[in-house]
Amino acid sequence: WLRFSHLDWDSLLQLHPDERAILFVAEDIKLPARPLDVLRPRLSPLNPLRDELGAPQPYPYGHLPLYAHTATGWLLGGEGDAAFDRLTLAGRALSALASTLTLAATGLLARRLYGPLAGLLAAALGAVAVLSVQQAHFGVVDTWLALFSTLAVWLLVRRAEAAQRRDSLFAGVSIGLAMGSKITGALLLVPLLVAHISRSKQHPRRLAMADAPTLALALGGAVLAFALANPYALLDPVPFLQGISTQMGMAAGALDWPFTRQYAGTLPLLYHVEQQARWALGLPLTVAAYAGLIWATIRAVQTRRRALIVALVWAWVMLLVVGTQAVKFPRYLLPVIPTLIALGAGLLASPGRGWLRGALAALVLVPTALYALAFVRMLAQPHPWL
Repeated sequence: WLRFSHLDWDSLLQLHPDERAILFVAEDIKLPARPLDVLRPRLSPLNPLRDELGAPQPYPYGHLPLYAHTATGWLLGGEGDAAFDRLTLAGRALSALASTLTLAATGLLARRLYGPLAGLLAAALGAVAVLSVQQAHFGVVDTWLALFSTLAVWLLVRRAEAAQRRDSLFAGVSIGLAMGSKITGALLLVPLLVAHISRSKQHPRRLAMADAPTLALALGGAVLAFALANPYALLDPVPFLQGISTQMGMAAGALDWPFTRQYAGTLPLLYHVEQQARWALGLPLTVAAYAGLIWATIRAVQTRRRALIVALVWAWVMLLVVGTQAVKFPRYLLPVIPTLIALGAGLLASPGRGWLRGALAALVLVPTALYALAFVRMLAQPHPWL
């Protein structure tokens, strides 16, 4: 309900700039008149990297959400403004669905790491995380990236403990779909490698590849999933790479765009944590999440538990790579929020006495839930621009 309610928060005037950019491309996506034109990037109306005349156009987002968005719009039908409004609602509903499914992945991840109680608590905390609720109301790609990233981390955690090939394969597919949503998903390759590294039995201090064929299977699944989700990234690589490089330059601060100047002089990573505490998550959930991260890091050093190490590698890679960029939109860290919440839930569920666990959980869950309800109530009001 928190995610699907008030999807018309802006009276469907498309006031989110990234959503609007995706919509303008989505409304031009069509099936080609000649089937073979699918393989001709300059002629294919399915190619988001080129306009109707075949000229390159900037589209730095993953194609998987775009195609799902467009296909849903086709099913809803309509003409003119009505069709565009339905296309807007389709993107937001799909984003809300991805955000809702992420809660299941968050609970499964916490359950695998810390047990059933932590799994339930992580899903509950994720349900009322305001940043997640906010992004579910935009037809953008970040919610998709968060879903497939969390699924991949859960599967890699399973792989690290049980060494099942199917977990590696499905993790690879999830990574490919994450990259097919946003190129930031490529950072998942780091925990993928870690999950397939183990200590040599003959030389315990040495690290070795536990099962190279299984790793190759996972990488193959990632490549295939990415290719199916983003075919024109391979068929038309030049405009694809140009769009990605432009976005990377913007994030790194190499491009002086007006809307990035707000981040001048902000502290790496600490700015994100401050924004999460003040606005994106609220103070109780932010404290719990990062306390869980530190606590889990200490435990991983002490116990060397591989499953925990895999989850921590993902969390730290995202924080140190994305969190230290010059441009610091809060949604950039959305993909790692479920993992941080899972770690925080593990900490909250760890005290020995049941009443203490309940008290700590309530101290975080209740105010965060009230904050989420207040946020949704805000979405029910007319947008200030209107």
